Amino acid sequence: MKQLFQQLNQEYVLPEDLEKQILDSYDTIKLIMDVTDLFTAKFGESEMEMHLKIKEAIQQPSSKKSQPKNDTDAA
Repeated sequence: MKQLFQQLNQEYVLPEDLEKQILDSYDTIKLIMDVTDLFTAKFGESEMEMHLKIKEAIQQPSSKKSQPKNDTDAA
C-alpha cells in the first residue's frame, strides 16, 4: 500500500500523519472484511462440508454391511 502512495505522484509528498490515518483506515476496513467473510461465506462452506461428511459417515456403514467382512462369511 505504501508503494501506491509513492507511485501516485512522485512530486507531491503526502504528510506523514495523513498517510498513517489512511493506512490505519485501510487496515481497519480490511479486518472488517476478513471477519465478515469468516462469518458469512466461510462459515457456510464449513457448515456444508460438515453436513456432507456426516451424510457420508451415515451412508458408509450401510454399504459395508452388504459386503462380507472376510472369506469365511462369503462361503
